[in-house]
Amino acid sequence: DPFDDRREDQRLAFGRLYARYARRGGGLAVQATAWVGVDETVATTSTGPVRTATQAATPSVGARAWVRHRLSSTWALQTGVDALVSSSTLARLGSLALPPREGDRAVFGAVPADDENADRWATLLADVAPFVTADVTWGAWTVSPGLRVDGWALSASRKTPRVGTTPSIGTTRLAFTPDPRVAVLWKAAPWLSLRAAGGLYHQPPPVADTSAVFGAPTIGLERALHLSGGGQARVVDGPGAVDVDVTLFYRLADGLVTRVPSSQPPLAGALANDGVGVAAGATLSVRRALGEDGAFGWLAYTLSRSVRQDDVTAVYRLADFDQTHVLTAVAAAPLGPVVASLRARAATGMPRPPVVGAVYDARRDRFEPVLGPHNTSRLPPFFQVDARVEHTLVVAPFAVDLSLELLNITLRDNAEEVVYDADFTDRAFVTGVPFLAVAGARVRF
Repeated sequence: DPFDDRREDQRLAFGRLYARYARRGGGLAVQATAWVGVDETVATTSTGPVRTATQAATPSVGARAWVRHRLSSTWALQTGVDALVSSSTLARLGSLALPPREGDRAVFGAVPADDENADRWATLLADVAPFVTADVTWGAWTVSPGLRVDGWALSASRKTPRVGTTPSIGTTRLAFTPDPRVAVLWKAAPWLSLRAAGGLYHQPPPVADTSAVFGAPTIGLERALHLSGGGQARVVDGPGAVDVDVTLFYRLADGLVTRVPSSQPPLAGALANDGVGVAAGATLSVRRALGEDGAFGWLAYTLSRSVRQDDVTAVYRLADFDQTHVLTAVAAAPLGPVVASLRARAATGMPRPPVVGAVYDARRDRFEPVLGPHNTSRLPPFFQVDARVEHTLVVAPFAVDLSLELLNITLRDNAEEVVYDADFTDRAFVTGVPFLAVAGARVRF
């Protein structure tokens, strides 16, 4: 039945051109990087004859420059500035709830509601952020306080939805966010170092959320407090040294952009900065440095939990991208003129809302799913093994790095989404690409 055909297509194209300058010597280090780029995204979802589409094109330019000066054996000071300017043109057609955003209780292929609309708009983001960091060393202790001050300019071309031929009225907001940060390092022994760090961070809302029809042009910045602590111990010294690293982390984010919990949200206010997120966990890694045999590798395991609260009246739930267990192993060694490596990855499946039943909608001749508690089921676990070979050709003054990656060499069908039949009584999985080969080249001079 063509009315039961369900498709989703996502495309991403991007390009970057970087220029970098660096100089060191005499207790002074200088580095500057400038870049230009463009990003283009297209996302289309079709459920029978109902189609939703989102398009965005974002050219951008940015720069980062810093100077680090060693004032004495005890003091070092680094000052610099980050700058970013990006301009986006966007178009969206379809339902308010498609494509779904983080926190939506959605099922792939469900028929969208009868709330179709369309919008075209543009945004401008400018961010200039001077920063300063000091390193103060007393014996085995190093304390690194820092401060970053972002000056934001956020602009949207439409403050309210388009009505007839009414001229567009835009909106521009200015904001300043001081973000203090500090890190402490203690060399407890020649083979053991302990560390702790914390700081505030801000980021702008996604440009796709600034639509006057589907989002809110005046949504503000998102903020997060990051805390971490841990240590590193060298258990094997010399060439091919082996280090064991343990890190505990905690992140508290607020002002997250979430959907307003109302069937009739205010005009140009379908989204708000009401979300709260908490992520906490620990990472254990074992690394073998490059040895005389040319081999190196590492094994890393992360145990984490990420939860969200969409507004003050909601209970905490698992975040859509929560993964309790993540395991990664990498091993590399020279084989003749090339360096070959293997990578194995395993992870807990992403959370999804369970379907516990269905009801028949006679008006639209469709079944609607009945969902259970949000994000209380998961996709099957992810597992993938990748291989890579690389070789460097030197033709003075150029060096060309050639690489070939073979992704998913075990041909495992990893689930990326759940798909149900027309009456939601049976299900299957949408799986990722079973195998992919990627060739690359990088030229250095």
